[in-house]
Amino acid sequence: MAIKLEFGKSTSPNYNRALNLLKKFDNYNITDDKSSFNQVEIGIEELQDKFSKLEKLYEITKYWKATSLYLDDEPIDIYMIKSIIKILACSDGYYKAVVNEKYCYSSYNSENEWGCRCLSSIYNGYHKYGLYSTNDFRFWFQFGKFISETEWSIDKGRIKEILEKETFIKKINYCKKFNLDEIFKEVDKLPDSIQTKDSEEWEIQYEDIYEGSTLEKVKKGIQPKSKNSSIISAKRSDSSEDLEYELSLDVEKLKTEYIKNNANRYIPDIKFDEIGGIDDIIDTIREIIELPLKKPDLIKYMGIKPHKGILLYGPPGCGKTLIAKAIANEVNAHFISVNGPELLSKYHGQSEENFRDIFQEGRLLAPSIIFFDELDSIAQKRSGEEHLRFDSRIVNQLLTLMDGVEDYENLRVIASTNMPDLIDDALLRPGRFDYMLEIKKPTKQGCYKIFSIHTKNMPVSTKFDIKTFSENLEGLSGAQIAYVAYEGAYNCLRRVADTKALLNSTINEDDFKNYIIIEDDFIEALKSVKLKKKKHD
Repeated sequence: MAIKLEFGKSTSPNYNRALNLLKKFDNYNITDDKSSFNQVEIGIEELQDKFSKLEKLYEITKYWKATSLYLDDEPIDIYMIKSIIKILACSDGYYKAVVNEKYCYSSYNSENEWGCRCLSSIYNGYHKYGLYSTNDFRFWFQFGKFISETEWSIDKGRIKEILEKETFIKKINYCKKFNLDEIFKEVDKLPDSIQTKDSEEWEIQYEDIYEGSTLEKVKKGIQPKSKNSSIISAKRSDSSEDLEYELSLDVEKLKTEYIKNNANRYIPDIKFDEIGGIDDIIDTIREIIELPLKKPDLIKYMGIKPHKGILLYGPPGCGKTLIAKAIANEVNAHFISVNGPELLSKYHGQSEENFRDIFQEGRLLAPSIIFFDELDSIAQKRSGEEHLRFDSRIVNQLLTLMDGVEDYENLRVIASTNMPDLIDDALLRPGRFDYMLEIKKPTKQGCYKIFSIHTKNMPVSTKFDIKTFSENLEGLSGAQIAYVAYEGAYNCLRRVADTKALLNSTINEDDFKNYIIIEDDFIEALKSVKLKKKKHD
C-alpha cells in the first residue's frame, strides 16, 4: 500500500512552505517544470509516523488545481486515510497485546462480538448495554420479517450487506488480522428464523400507532422476553420505571464503550471575555451554573438544590448561544447543541427516541451541557384537547427527561427563546427550566466592548475613534454589531480594489498595507444595518 500526493507549481505565498513539508518525507520529487508535478510517495510505516505532516501538506495544497491524492493509484480523500491510520494503529495494538485475541473484543463479553472491536454497527448477541448505543446501532435479531403470525425470519443477507459497508467506510480491511469472510461465517451461524410462540426467550415487539384518537398495536419485530435476565429489550419506554431501571446500569462501563465507539467530547473555545455586553449578568450566570458544577461539595453543604434547567430569553442576536458555549468552556463540559426541529421525525416514536439519545449522550460524556436553541419551536403550550397531538408528545417526552435529570450527575440543560410566552407552562415549573434569565440588547458600554472584540484583529486606521463610533451602535443586537464590523471590512475591500480584478491577480503580503479600514467603511455598514432593521420593524 502506498499513498501518493501530487501538486503542481503555484503562485501561492504558501508554495515554499509546501515544498519544505515535501522534503520531510523519504521519497519525494520537486519539479521546476510547469507541465509536471511535485510528488511524494509514502509507504505504510512512514504514513503512520508522518501522517500529521501529510495532513498539513494536503491542507495547504488541496485547493490548487493540479493537486491529487491517491491510494495505490486510485483517488482517495484525506478522511479515508485517517480511517486507515486508525485501523493500522488498532492492528498494531493486536500484535503488541499480551493476549492477542482478547484485544479484538470490546471491554464487555467476547461472546457478543463479531471478532473485531471496530465492527460495531450490528451486535452479535444480546448485549445488555446495547440500550444506550446510537441510532446507527442494532441487534442482529432486528433484521428480518414475519413469515407467519409468530415466526420471524432473520435477514442474513442484509446483515452481511451492512457489515460489508461498515468495513469499507471504516477501512477495517487494512487490518492485518481482519477477515470479512470469517465474519460472514459467524452470520451464517445465526438461526434462519425464530419462533415466538411458546418461546421462553423471545416475544413479539409491538409499536403503538395512533389513528386520530384510536390506538392500534402493530407488530414491529421480535425482542428478548425478560429485561430481568442478561438480555434487555431493544424497545424503549417513556415510563419512570424503565428510566429508573436504565439508571441502575453500570455507567462507567457505558461511558467507556460509548466514547470508544461513538463520540469525542466537544468543548467550545468561546470564553466569557470574548462576549461583550453581558457584564451585568455574568456573575449571575456563574452563580447558578458554574458554581454548582465546580464546587458541588459546598453547594451540598449549604443545602442548595442546583438548577437543572436554565432558560435564556431575549431578542434575537443578543448572544444567548454564545453564553451557553462560554459556560461549557468555563466548566470543561461536553456541549451538545440541539436545534429542536432537527430531532423531529415523521416516523412514530422516532422523535421521542432522538430526544432520549441526546440526554443519554449528555449523561455518558458528563460533565455536559445540553443546549436547546429556540425552545419555542418544539415546546409550545398545550391545550386539554391536544393530548394526542404530535408536538404534545414531544413536550411530554421532554418533561419526562427533565424530571430524570436529577439522577444524571453533572448534566445541565440550557435553552434559549425569543418568545418565552409560548413555552409550555409545565416546562417552567421547579425542577425543569425553573430559572429564567433575560439577555437584553447591549448597553452603550456593551456596544463598545462588542465592537472592540470584533475589530481587534482588523487593520483599522489609527485615526478611527472606536469609542466615539460605538455610541451610534446603541439599540443594535450583538449580532448586528458584529455585522457592522465585518461589513466595514468588506467595504474596505470594495473601495480599494475591484473584486473581479482581485480574484484574477496575485497578491503579495506587501500589498496588504493598502487595505486599511476607515470610518467611512463602518458608517456605510451601519447605514445598511439600520435600513434592514427599519424594514424589519
